[in-house]
Amino acid sequence: MDIILPSEQPAVIKIIGVGGGGANAVNRMIVSNVSNVEFFAVNTDSSALRKSGAENKVQLGEDGLGAGGDPLKAQKYAEAAEEQLKDMLSGTDMVFITTGMGGGTGTGASPVIARISKELGILTVGVVTKPFEMEGPDRTQYANNGIAKLREFTDALIVIPNDNIFSLMDEKTPYEKAFENIDDVLRRSIESITDTITKTGVINIDFADVKGVLSNSESAVIGLGDGQNFQEAFNKALNNKFVEGKDITEANKILINVSYSTNNNFTVEDMKNANEYVKKECKERPYLKIGNVIDNNLNTKMRVSIIASFQKKNEPASDLFENARKEEKQEIKQVQQRIEMQDDKNRDPFAQPACEVHKPRRL
Repeated sequence: MDIILPSEQPAVIKIIGVGGGGANAVNRMIVSNVSNVEFFAVNTDSSALRKSGAENKVQLGEDGLGAGGDPLKAQKYAEAAEEQLKDMLSGTDMVFITTGMGGGTGTGASPVIARISKELGILTVGVVTKPFEMEGPDRTQYANNGIAKLREFTDALIVIPNDNIFSLMDEKTPYEKAFENIDDVLRRSIESITDTITKTGVINIDFADVKGVLSNSESAVIGLGDGQNFQEAFNKALNNKFVEGKDITEANKILINVSYSTNNNFTVEDMKNANEYVKKECKERPYLKIGNVIDNNLNTKMRVSIIASFQKKNEPASDLFENARKEEKQEIKQVQQRIEMQDDKNRDPFAQPACEVHKPRRL
């Protein structure tokens, strides 16, 4: 019997850097060879847009002179370019919108892009930074307002305060290097999700799993950790100091991806112990899935990525994957029925009646 598999169609993932901060983050991802995604830069400043490494660029506003730090102006520019932004987003399964909140373009235009994305039915995730406290109360207020608006139109919003990153740096770190580190945290946060989707695993976590965890959540957090064994890497991921939000162990939906090389001798017993350790730390939330991927670039290290989300207050605490499981049961039932039909056809012909009598129907 020939088994015909459907053609493999990977999820289309787009990363959109909005404004100067978003463009810098996208450039960092391009240099770091983040793969299996499409990069876009959106800006009101045409000169900054020309310097972007992204192949796809969208200018907001006709003059290309920037928004002058005014989020309202950037919002109006984005609304005027709605058809152009729709074209940019078409044919997409998942969108990451990344920006530095507190300025003009990113703060004002990001919520507009997110709204359009959601209206198109795209899984929409925001990954943004909050300004340093030393940048002043006005910029902080702009950022808080922008984050509140963006949260309305994203399935999940990951917020990274710059001060959290700054607190872990040496005070002698050059100012430019500090911002490079911030861009790198944005990159690692996004890459942890895209790698989970696009890299084939021994126990696979796919786009549907990620969508199930992030769709329509109140907020999300990312945990990243490296170590010589699972427990060390997992503890580091649980105690991630970069991302703003609740404790990962209190999340309602959790995906954990374990990456290791063939040099690490990760055994079945290790995987069993990992599951038990996770259940103990995460208190067996309504949805928990662990996947693992072989990545020989890690040599003897192990890497754990945690994607966790928190349900909205008006969302029932029931298992949000119930419908998917019902569909799966229905598919299994259909397969069983097909097998039974095939068995009927292959049954011993001498066990069947020699003939069948059909009563004539009245016309």
